Amino acid sequence: VEHMIVALEGLAVRLLDKDPRSNHYRYHDVMQALEEVTAKKNRNKQRKWDTEYLLKELLVHDLLQEVGTDTDGTPLYGFPHRTLMAYLAAMHYADEIEGRTAIRHTKLISYLRVAYVSRRAWLPEYQDVIVLLCAKLKNPMPVIRTLIPKDIEKPKGEEDDVFRNRLALAGLSLAEVRRE
Repeated sequence: VEHMIVALEGLAVRLLDKDPRSNHYRYHDVMQALEEVTAKKNRNKQRKWDTEYLLKELLVHDLLQEVGTDTDGTPLYGFPHRTLMAYLAAMHYADEIEGRTAIRHTKLISYLRVAYVSRRAWLPEYQDVIVLLCAKLKNPMPVIRTLIPKDIEKPKGEEDDVFRNRLALAGLSLAEVRRE
């Protein structure tokens, strides 16, 4: 079961990055994403993964669904709900930020992943991902701090707009912070 969760998290991130506004992905895109996930795991000497088998397992357990066909007859796949995709992507990012993945963890990797997530704060499709990420992190403040506008000018692409979307997202994220 754990291998399916890891594969789902990687799949969600890759598909969300490919087309954040969609929850319908072509067979080729799903297989390419699964191959990227499995190649990484196979390099790390974990059990060898077969992408076709993995896709069938995800479909059998309704973690991924066939949602129709494209104009050329290619099957389209999607998550049962976009919130599931957002949750899985958030879990993947949290594992990377907090060093629970197989990659060699450094402060630089954490910083780069936080910056990567922060740059996507402008996309409405990433709002749930960021809020769920903050709920999962033991210390979500580095992510939240990147969303809060400062009096000093931020680098291009990180400043807030007149509607204060980043500040509103920071507020939603703060509501998810666990008290200990």
